[in-house]
Amino acid sequence: MIKRISLLYKKDGMSVEEFRAHWRNVHAPIASRMPELRSYVQQDVVTELGLLGAGMAVDELPDGIAELTYDDEATSKASLASPEGKAAVADLKNFCRTLRTYVVTVRPIL
Repeated sequence: MIKRISLLYKKDGMSVEEFRAHWRNVHAPIASRMPELRSYVQQDVVTELGLLGAGMAVDELPDGIAELTYDDEATSKASLASPEGKAAVADLKNFCRTLRTYVVTVRPIL
């Protein structure tokens, strides 16, 4: 199993509430239609703990974190290349200034 984890940053001039409303009400239904998607989780960033130091400044924190789970990387790439995946990517520019995405393998511990 793999996950695509994205740190999302709201568009300049957009409030956090506007960002979250678009992400939940517009983007989520689009992204949820991507083929072979096993799970899609949205997480609102509230604060950073700074466990090993001062941490990030509030204005550096992402506004949200998305996790998309697939069986494997090939399935993930095919899903992203599908019409539904392309629609989800196209919608990102409507509420995100930028995002950072990481593809990770999942190793459950507990």
